[in-house]
Amino acid sequence: MGGNMALLFAEHGIEVSVIDKARKNVDNVMKMAKDESLDSKIRPFDNFKDLVNSVQSGGTPRLFVFSLPHGSPGDCVIDELSPYLKRGDIILDGANENFIETERRQGELIAKGVYYIGTGVSGGYQAVRRGPSMSPGGEEHAVDAILPFLKKVAAKDSKGQRCVANMGSGGSGHYVKTVHNGIEQGMLSVICEAWGMMVNHLGMEYNTVSKVFEKWNAEGELVLAALLQF
Repeated sequence: MGGNMALLFAEHGIEVSVIDKARKNVDNVMKMAKDESLDSKIRPFDNFKDLVNSVQSGGTPRLFVFSLPHGSPGDCVIDELSPYLKRGDIILDGANENFIETERRQGELIAKGVYYIGTGVSGGYQAVRRGPSMSPGGEEHAVDAILPFLKKVAAKDSKGQRCVANMGSGGSGHYVKTVHNGIEQGMLSVICEAWGMMVNHLGMEYNTVSKVFEKWNAEGELVLAALLQF
C-alpha cells in the first residue's frame, strides 16, 4: 500500500521521501519507481531525522503519511518521528486504525502542536496506485489544509467528482472506514451464502452460478451493491 501510494504521489509531480524499517521494502519501491521513470521524484532514507529534514514546508504544513498495520506500529513510528517534528506539521494515518486509538494519538500530538489525521483509504493496493477513495478526519483546518493535495490523487466517481471529503472531527475518518469495511464484509457474507444455497441446496453447476452472478452484476436491484463494493 505505502509503496503504491508513493508512486501515485510521484506520478502527480509530488516530491516524496520514503522510509521503512525493512530496507528491502524501500529498495522495492525504488525499483518500481525506476521502472516507471519516477525515481527522480522519490528519495529513500534510512533514518527519521534525515527524512524529516528532507521535507521542505515552503510556507505550508509539512505532511507525513503513514501506511502501516494498525495498532502498535503506528505508536512506534510516532515515537521515532516526534523528536524531529515542528508545530504545524501534519501526520496522515492511512491505516485501518481503531478510531479510539486515533483520538488518543490526536490528543497526545496536539499538545505538541502536531496534527494527526485519521484517514480511511479504500480500494486495496491496486486502487491506491490508480487513486483511492479517502476519508480524512481530524482538526478541521488541518484536514482542509491537505484536501487540495488529496484531491490531486483521489479516485473519481461516475460524475468526475473526487472521492475524498472532510469526514469531521476526532476519529471520524477511521470510524467511517470501519463502517465501510463492515458493509463490505456483510456483502461478501451474503454472496457466500447465495453461492452456498445455489451449489449445496439447489445443485447448480459452478458455470451456472457464475452466470447468475454476472446477471446480478449487470441488472436489477443488486447492481448498486456491486458498484458500492468495487
